[in-house]
Amino acid sequence: MQIFFRPKQAPGQRRKFGFRAKVLLAIGGITLTACALVSFFFFRLSAQTVEQNYVLSQSRTLQVTMRSLEELLSSAYDTSVALACDQTLFQMLTNYTATRGTTEEAQRVSAYLKEYQPDGGLIDSIYIYLPERQQIITSADYHAVQEVFFTQNYFWLQYQMEHPSGTRLAPVILYDNVNRAPQYVLTYTRPIYDETQTLLAWIAVNLSERDLFYQLLSGGSQFADDEYYLVDAEGIILLTENTSAIARPFADVRPGSTLPSASLASVQYGENRLLTALRSPMTGFQLVCLSDRDQIVSDLRAQLGYIVVVLILTTLVMLGVASCVSRWMYAPVKNLKDAMRRVQEGDLSARATVWDSDEIGELSAGFNQTVEQVEWLIGQLVDERMRKKEAELDALQYQITPHFMYNTLNSIKYAAMLQGADRIGEQLGAFIELLQASISRQGAFLTVEEEIHLVENYVKLQQFRYMDSFTVCYHIAPASKGLYVPRLILQPLVENAILHGAKAGQPGCRVEVSTQTDGRQLILQVTDNGAGMTQEEVSRLMSGQRVARRGGFSGIGIPNIRERLKLYYGDQGQLFYTSAPGAGTQAVITLPASRNPTEYQI
Repeated sequence: MQIFFRPKQAPGQRRKFGFRAKVLLAIGGITLTACALVSFFFFRLSAQTVEQNYVLSQSRTLQVTMRSLEELLSSAYDTSVALACDQTLFQMLTNYTATRGTTEEAQRVSAYLKEYQPDGGLIDSIYIYLPERQQIITSADYHAVQEVFFTQNYFWLQYQMEHPSGTRLAPVILYDNVNRAPQYVLTYTRPIYDETQTLLAWIAVNLSERDLFYQLLSGGSQFADDEYYLVDAEGIILLTENTSAIARPFADVRPGSTLPSASLASVQYGENRLLTALRSPMTGFQLVCLSDRDQIVSDLRAQLGYIVVVLILTTLVMLGVASCVSRWMYAPVKNLKDAMRRVQEGDLSARATVWDSDEIGELSAGFNQTVEQVEWLIGQLVDERMRKKEAELDALQYQITPHFMYNTLNSIKYAAMLQGADRIGEQLGAFIELLQASISRQGAFLTVEEEIHLVENYVKLQQFRYMDSFTVCYHIAPASKGLYVPRLILQPLVENAILHGAKAGQPGCRVEVSTQTDGRQLILQVTDNGAGMTQEEVSRLMSGQRVARRGGFSGIGIPNIRERLKLYYGDQGQLFYTSAPGAGTQAVITLPASRNPTEYQI
C-alpha cells in the first residue's frame, strides 16, 4: 500500500532558494559586508591619519615661516628704534629744518637713510616726514625729496600721526602712494622730538608686502590649492597672494567660520576646508593656511580602485571556500531531503542516514522515528479497516436469513392474511421488516427514530413468541430522534433484556428503552426488572466472549456492539452494564451526538 504525500504546487509559485544557495548568499553577503566595513573603516582611519600628518607638517612649516617673519619684523622694528635714537640723523634733521637746508642736504639725509637698508634685506624704504617743512625725505634713489602739497594722496601720513607705533612690535598695513610704484607696505613708525620735546619728524620703516609674501609664503605650499594668509589681531589680511584681499577682513574674503583663538590650532573651516593657524606671541599676528580636504586625501582616494579590486577578489575567494564548506554541510541535508522525497512519493521504507550527532543528525533521527510512527499508524489504520469489514461481515453472517428467505416469508405473510390469520400476517410483516433492515447494505448508520422502529418490530415478534408476558416502554427524547447511531445497536441489548433479564413466560417482566442528549453526547439506555446478574456474570459478558446462538432470530451480540463502538468512535463510544442479583440490569451506551451519517463512517 502506497500513500502519496507530495503537496500540489500553487499556480505561479516559484521555487525558493535552496539551503546551499542560502548558505552561499549568506557567506558572500557577510564577507562583502565585512570587507566593505573594514575597508571603509581603514579608509577613514587612513584619511584621518593623512590629515593629522598634514596638519603636523603644516604646523611645522608655519612655525618656521613665523620665526622668519618675526626675525624680519624685529629687524625692521630695531631699525625704526635705531633711527629714532640716531644722533647723527637727529643733528642732520635739526640743521636741515632750522637753516632751511638745500636739496643737497636733503639728499645727504636720504643717503644716510639708505645706509640703514641692508643689501638683500626686505626693508623696502625708509621715510622721514618733516611737518614743519611739509616734506618727505625717502631712502629712494629717485625723487628723494617730495613736497607734500604736490601730492594728491597721503593718507598714510595722517594714519602714522594718529596711530604711531611707539613701542608696539606689530606693524600696520598701509598703502604707500609716495613710492614711484604704489604698493601695500607693513610700516613701523616712530616720532623724533627736539630738545624742547617738539615734534621734529616722523620716521617710517616700510616692508614691502609683495616681497614678504614671495619670500615667506609663496614657496611653502604642499599643494597647489593651499592658500596662505597673514592676519593681524583684528582679523585684517596683511599678506596673501591675491592683493585685492589685502586690508580686508578675513571672514569677508573667506567666509566659513571664525579664526581660532589658540596659539596653534587646526579646525574645519566651511564645508570642505581645513584651516591651520599659528599665532605670533610677538605681534599677535596669525599665519593662516587654508587647505582643500579632498586634495589632502586625493592620493588615498586614488587607491580606492585597488581597494575595490581587492574587495572583489576577497569575496570571490570566500565564495569558493563557502562553496566547499556548503557542499560539506549540504550532504546530510540532501540525504534528508532525498529520504523525505521518497516518503512523499509513498515509499515508507525510506530512511535518512544519520551522519553525525549535530542538529542535522538529530533532525534525521527524528524524521526516521516519525516515518516509523506513520508507518505503524497506517498499519493500524489498515488493520482497523479490515477488522471493521470483518465485523460487518460477521454481523451479516449472524443473520439467519438469506435474501431468498425474505421473498419466501413475504409469500407466507400474504397467504396467512388471505386465510384470515391477520396476527400471524402482522408478525410476519414485522419479522420481514426487521430481516430487511438486517440484511440491508444501505449505510451503517440510522437515526435514533429509525433504530427505535426496528426495536419495536423485534419486540412485536418476541411478544408473539412469549404471549405478551412482558412489556416494553419507550422514553425517547425529541432532540435525540434525528441523531445518527450504528445500525442495530439497540436490538442486542433489548434481546438480552428479554431473554436473560427475566424468566421467559412469567408475567411482570418490564423493559424500558430511553434516550437522552445534551447536544454533545447521546446516551442510550435499556433497563429491565429481571433477576439481574452477579459481578462475575457482568465481567464475563463484558470480557468480549460472544454469546452462543439460540434457535430463531438472534442479535449481533454484546462483543460485536463494543467492537463497532470502538471502530467507529474510539474512546468516545462506550458500553456499560450495571446489575445486581434481584435488582435488574441496566445497559448504557454513550457516543458522540452526530447529525451527519458520514461523520464517523470508516
